[in-house]
Amino acid sequence: MSKPGAHFESSDCIMSPATEEFLSRFGGLDVGNNGPGLERTRERFDLEPMLCSGEEDRFVELSGLMERDLFPIGTFGGLRYFLAIDGNAEVYLIEADLQTIGHMPDALDAKVLVESRAG
Repeated sequence: MSKPGAHFESSDCIMSPATEEFLSRFGGLDVGNNGPGLERTRERFDLEPMLCSGEEDRFVELSGLMERDLFPIGTFGGLRYFLAIDGNAEVYLIEADLQTIGHMPDALDAKVLVESRAG
């Protein structure tokens, strides 16, 4: 995994201690389980922040709207969505809007459990 801190911070994305901890534990994780599931389709996710490069303005704008620092942590659904984390370790799914998928560690547990049950 490349070092995303300086790259994104130069565009005003702020890497919180929660982001640093998350990336030190999960950065580089690539779960490529696309395919049918029992209740829904399994989706690939990749915890590589540099896959969000070029979208810095999106994270900065949403950070201002949310009044919290969002930092890119990867992609979900084969680059269809971006993933971000805030200073409270809440993980967000971003497309044209913003949705929370929960606080860590439950956010990842929920994604992995849903995908593993479907597999």
